[in-house]
Amino acid sequence: MPFVQAKCPECGGMLAVDDSKKAANCQFCGEAFIVQEAINNYNTYNITNNNTAHNYGEGAVVNVYEDANKDFVIEGGVLKKYQGASVDVVIPDGVVEIKDGSFEDLKIKSVVLPNSVTSIGDRAFSGCTSLTSVTIPNSVTSIGDRAFSGCTSLTSVTIPNSVTSIGDRAFYGCTSLTSVTIPNGVTSIGDRAFYGCTSLTSVTIPNSVTSIGDSAVHGCTSLTSIKVAENNNRYASIDGVLFNKDYTVLVQYPACKADPEYTIPNNVTSIGYAAFCFGASLTSVTIPNSVTSIGNYAFFHCTNLTSVTIPDSVTNIGSDAFEDCTSLTSVTLTGRSFYTLDQFFCKFKCAFDDNLQEKIKETVRAKQIAKIAFCKQKISSYSARISTGGGHTTVGLKSDGTAVAVGSNKKGQCNVYRWSNIVAVSTGLEHTVGLKSDGTVVAVGSNNKGQCNISKWSNIVAVSAGYRHTVGLKSDGTVVATKIKMSLLDIPYGSSIDENGQCNVSDWRDIVAISAGVDHTVGLKSDGTVVATRYTGDTRYYKGQCDVYGWTDIIEISAGLLWHTVGLKSDGTVVAVGYNEKGQCNVSDWRDIVAISAGHKHTVGLKSDGTVVAVGNNEAGQCNVEMWTSIVAISAGSDYTVGLKSDGTVVATRYTGDKKYDNGQRDVESWKLF
Repeated sequence: MPFVQAKCPECGGMLAVDDSKKAANCQFCGEAFIVQEAINNYNTYNITNNNTAHNYGEGAVVNVYEDANKDFVIEGGVLKKYQGASVDVVIPDGVVEIKDGSFEDLKIKSVVLPNSVTSIGDRAFSGCTSLTSVTIPNSVTSIGDRAFSGCTSLTSVTIPNSVTSIGDRAFYGCTSLTSVTIPNGVTSIGDRAFYGCTSLTSVTIPNSVTSIGDSAVHGCTSLTSIKVAENNNRYASIDGVLFNKDYTVLVQYPACKADPEYTIPNNVTSIGYAAFCFGASLTSVTIPNSVTSIGNYAFFHCTNLTSVTIPDSVTNIGSDAFEDCTSLTSVTLTGRSFYTLDQFFCKFKCAFDDNLQEKIKETVRAKQIAKIAFCKQKISSYSARISTGGGHTTVGLKSDGTAVAVGSNKKGQCNVYRWSNIVAVSTGLEHTVGLKSDGTVVAVGSNNKGQCNISKWSNIVAVSAGYRHTVGLKSDGTVVATKIKMSLLDIPYGSSIDENGQCNVSDWRDIVAISAGVDHTVGLKSDGTVVATRYTGDTRYYKGQCDVYGWTDIIEISAGLLWHTVGLKSDGTVVAVGYNEKGQCNVSDWRDIVAISAGHKHTVGLKSDGTVVAVGNNEAGQCNVEMWTSIVAISAGSDYTVGLKSDGTVVATRYTGDKKYDNGQRDVESWKLF
């Protein structure tokens, strides 16, 4: 079988081939080749390099590679493969290009490139895990993709001034690389060029760089600072954080920057791809309302990040933006009064994995409950100090236990000036009741339906005056109520059927709060559920105001002066059922509420910051509360609202309706309750 010398056209490997065959496979790269082309390739190479000719029999004259360069496969100045045994490599002069993969995965320790080399190809030294030193001459202009990727023993590299481009992943995973000098001449740094260089502590970007690829220094877990030359026209840095030149894009936050908290500058509009990924020290990030976009993987693997503040200016959050943020428990949505966390996670579901979403929601809810409970406790002493009933009367409780009243007094409902030792007040349509410190109750005003028959009550801890009935909560959690004497002929039912339905509370147990409405009564149980009872006469006037049996986690209730009921939940949200003609039940978007009050056709909520919100009928200005501040208690009346301020003064909405209904019930400006 005749064998002759050949050179693989693909990898340049030196071969002995059977010239009687038309084709064969290279023993080095595995590629198929035409035998005659491989023989010709070898002969051309040896003529170029002036090597010795030999006769291999049967008339075949071939050239044998015998000179000092026998360790290298070189063709036309391109080094295609190293096949020597030495681990310290000196590439011969005359080589102008290091071909793709020419040293890939070899166990070499050092390499010196001659001044003739101008380019280092893709994967040229990739996977050379023993390589500790490389000398790159000033002739090299480009370093290819993955050229030194995975060179895990390489500790330093000096890139010469001649280099203009560093390829994608050029030094990817060089875990021992502690320093790299990027000269002023490099214009582009490729994607992930230094990704995973876990020992790299700082990088300086020269003036010449105009392009930095995605994740260029991501995964550099020891990186504390990224500096940018002052005259660079594309990039800049503040405190070691990399931005674009006009500071609208945050490109990269160093993974090992020591600061636990970071506030992004106000003019930033975009947080770049993986900008904060692997930020080991970060515990809190505040995003300004200039930011509109958060890139993919922006906070990936920030394992100590516990809280992030996101403004409503953010309209896009990329996929996996908060992936693997295992300590994240708080997401604060500023300006998003219309968002719940559920809605937020639904819109940006690709940014948070399911487990993280649930953990954040659970933690935020627990914190919100604690906050609402604290605020609720703080204002609890004020809640029974003001009351507006279904008529046109306002009653206030002073700190000395006396009471004041303004408004309609046709039935004597304002005659409270003789009261003393009062701890709570409540006013209905035409009557007013007061709870005394000894647990007894006093009442003035109309008693045409028996609503003031409370003289025998004792051990009472709370009172509520309905339209024409009165309810009292006893210290043992049971409830008492006055009985309707006769048919309610003067309210729009015209019926005498079971007029006492709203007073059927004798079987209630474990009650902690009560509220009496126009024709229904609501009770809050100690387990956070709610019970209700109502007048069962004309069903035309039942609007679902007692449909509260599915409510849970309720901490306050309010029965409206017509046909709706409102409940405050422990997390500061609000629920409502019943008549909604004027939108008085549209409270589902309320947040951070600490007190509620249901009026005739409007509903009012007190927020933890002392401001007030309102929905429903505003024909008489009863919802004009948006300017109120420092409020500690609220009460919604028939067509007006009053608020008790933290300094003991009282405010009321201005009347904008029919003057015939103005009985002075808003004249509270002179009051000083404490």
